[in-house]
Amino acid sequence: MVLTLMSYIVPVAVFILVFILVYTIFKRTLLLGSNEALQVIASFIIALLFVIVPAAQKYVALITPWFVVFLVTIFFLLLLGGFTAGKLEAVMNPGLAWTFFALLLITFVISASQVLGPVLRPYLPGRTATGGVPFLITLKDVVFYPSVFGTLLLLVLAMIVTWILIKSK
Repeated sequence: MVLTLMSYIVPVAVFILVFILVYTIFKRTLLLGSNEALQVIASFIIALLFVIVPAAQKYVALITPWFVVFLVTIFFLLLLGGFTAGKLEAVMNPGLAWTFFALLLITFVISASQVLGPVLRPYLPGRTATGGVPFLITLKDVVFYPSVFGTLLLLVLAMIVTWILIKSK
């Protein structure tokens, strides 16, 4: 009974969530201009696509609970910090924001790999190792693939050089 009920609720919840988020983005950024009818229609079409495409619906359904968990955690940490420090500004620092942003980004990437893994697997470098966790074997193969590893190495070197140049000024 619960599984059947959830199979009806999840698409509706995904539609409403995506519709509200996309409409808010269109409204705040004026990406489609100030025509509200166009914003509503575009938001409706995008939300409908998220319901029609099973992978997109599964991705939103997988990531939403973790996003809510992060928001509640941030709220409680700020509340606790506000009580102990006396004022909320002492707790709200860029380090805390970047930490939660990084955790949220990692959650988005892991969720995307779970949902889109079967679709992308034929295009990834082949798995030569046996045993162990298949996800970690595939991750190792992708990271140590020559072009990917070279790109990551260049990015790390560019970050180090940028950091050195900024610190020297």
